[in-house]
Amino acid sequence: MLLHFHNLTKRYGAQTVLDGITAGLDFPHVLVLLGPSGGGKSTLLRVIGGLETPDAGTLTLDGEPVPSEAKPLRSYRAGIGTVFQSWNLFPHLDALANIMLPLTAVHGLSPAEARTRSMELLERLHLADHAAKRPAELSGGQRQRVAIARAVAIRPRLLLFDEPTSALDPEMTAEVLDVIADLKEEGRTFILVTHAMNFARVVADQVAFLAGGRLIEYGGAQEFFSNPKTDTARRFLDRVLRY
Repeated sequence: MLLHFHNLTKRYGAQTVLDGITAGLDFPHVLVLLGPSGGGKSTLLRVIGGLETPDAGTLTLDGEPVPSEAKPLRSYRAGIGTVFQSWNLFPHLDALANIMLPLTAVHGLSPAEARTRSMELLERLHLADHAAKRPAELSGGQRQRVAIARAVAIRPRLLLFDEPTSALDPEMTAEVLDVIADLKEEGRTFILVTHAMNFARVVADQVAFLAGGRLIEYGGAQEFFSNPKTDTARRFLDRVLRY
């Protein structure tokens, strides 16, 4: 997949969060966005997903500009599966209904088709016994796996993961990371924002390192972790990998 940014800029009031990024990011399956907190990773992910509109510049995905007008933007978003750190499940719906809803409401599947596809994913993610439970009845790891199932169910061209384990304890984190690793093995294409450095090293094909709203470094994962090119990236890795 090829992402191309030209002077991509995003501001919130007086704060510039993405500062004129120009780059081409070409990755076979998995791109991991790394960098210090506040560096622009989550904002960039939301711009890629069509959830935020840049204040300046352009973004193309495999040569297709990310639209800004409402109707084509809805169509673009329908092909992107996004998983947030806070699950964003509907609390009044059970796990099965949470997965089915975008399939029927956005993608036009019949209830029977949506149910079949959703139950297949719940089986794969070892959640079939929890299909009738609402989010409050699930553990954090189970909720996040339901959120992943919902994102995968729409058969997206691209999956986006924004710190999917940041609210989980170590055991639940392992559950979710196992699912994401399986998605890579299936050949899924996704972009991941994470602070789980060891997992990033294993799962990433390419790494983009952001700091201060700028793309500081980009390259192969193994090369980045073993021999970062910039002092900023080197200092960051020294801090986060110290313990």
